[in-house]
Amino acid sequence: MMNKSYKTLLAALRAVSEKVNTFEEALAYIKRNFGDYSGYFDPNLPEIEKELRDGLGKASKIYRCVSFDAGEDWVKGLIVNGTGIYWSYNPDRAWCHWGDKPVKVFLEARLPSNGVNWLKSVEMNLHHKYAAEEEVRLHQNAKVYVRSGRVEENGVDTITSINEIISSGASGTDD
Repeated sequence: MMNKSYKTLLAALRAVSEKVNTFEEALAYIKRNFGDYSGYFDPNLPEIEKELRDGLGKASKIYRCVSFDAGEDWVKGLIVNGTGIYWSYNPDRAWCHWGDKPVKVFLEARLPSNGVNWLKSVEMNLHHKYAAEEEVRLHQNAKVYVRSGRVEENGVDTITSINEIISSGASGTDD
């Protein structure tokens, strides 16, 4: 069960998330309003702010892993279903979503700054439980320029150039 302060934080973030369009705006908002929430790293501490700026604040690429069944047309699957909204700015943190199917596809995309839920991304990077994911949370139906996919199947890696703008889809939630 969430504590009262976390419910308050979620409600406040939902109310303003569409109005916050940059990393800097999100960080300033959270520092000003939510620096002392239980379960979070304090963004007002210089070392925490530096870590945020050096990671999420400088991200230009995002990464995600999705899994598919053998023989499934995974590019078509992405186009039809969307890429998903949960990404990472660290390729080593792009853990697979969409189940545990045998074909793993590691996507690389450009950071769609106008499609990022910056408040939720900063909040997730400050949360003790989720900070290790180094998450970039996209808005639903954000346009994502997917550059490539590295396919892992039966111990063999294959790089596929995609170079398509694909919707993040409506999977997941913005909170």
